[in-house]
Amino acid sequence: MSLADVLYIREYHNLASDLPPDSFILHMIRTAGRKLRKWVGDSIYNDAESPTPSDPNRAADLKDAESELTMFYAIPKLNLKIGDSGIIQSDQHGEGNFTLATPNQIEKIRKMYFSNAEDLAEPYMEVHGTVPVKSEKLNE
Repeated sequence: MSLADVLYIREYHNLASDLPPDSFILHMIRTAGRKLRKWVGDSIYNDAESPTPSDPNRAADLKDAESELTMFYAIPKLNLKIGDSGIIQSDQHGEGNFTLATPNQIEKIRKMYFSNAEDLAEPYMEVHGTVPVKSEKLNE
C-alpha cells in the first residue's frame, strides 16, 4: 500500500482528471513509495500509512514527500511518445503548436521534485540515521 493515491496526486500537482492515465500514476506512486520506505524505514512508513498514525504531521509530510517523488519518477515519461519508427520528439495536436521541455529543463524539474521530497522526509530520516542516496546526475 502507499501513502498517496491517484486522486491525491492529481489534486496535489494540479493534474488533469484523465491524463496521465490512472494506471501510470499508480505505478509511479508504488515506485515512489518504495524509495520513501527506504529513506525512513519500515516502522515509520507503516505508521504513516495506518488509519491512525502516531504522528499525523509526520504522516502528512511523508504523504507529500511521496507525492513529490511520484512526479520525480513520472516527469521523464509524461511526454514520451513512441511510434512505429521510434521515439517522437515533438507532436502537434489539432491546430495548436506546443514545445516540449528540453532534457535539461526536465532534469531541473526532476531535481526540484527530488529536493522537495527530501526536504519533507529529511526530519524523519535523521531519526533513523539514514540518508538518501542521490544519483550523481542529481548532484550536478
